[in-house]
Amino acid sequence: MTEIRALGYLGVHARSAEDWVAYGTGFLGLQLTDRGRSRASFRMDDRRQRLIVTEKDTGGAAFFGWEVTDASGLDSLAARLAACGAA
Repeated sequence: MTEIRALGYLGVHARSAEDWVAYGTGFLGLQLTDRGRSRASFRMDDRRQRLIVTEKDTGGAAFFGWEVTDASGLDSLAARLAACGAA
């Protein structure tokens, strides 16, 4: 079985990306790295982005980026997700 090492990044849908700018920087202590009309990206370390917020009418999780050990682990994880019906 593939070992997931870490959560690399997270994407969420939210009604207001602007609300997330205030929440992410003011409360969570994240650094705003990119701000578009309906999108905001944040970082917390040396990675380019860890959290991506996109405006949508419905909120919720949009995508997850998992870190695995190597290319073989990535192929194995992709196969497991496909077997479960994940796009």
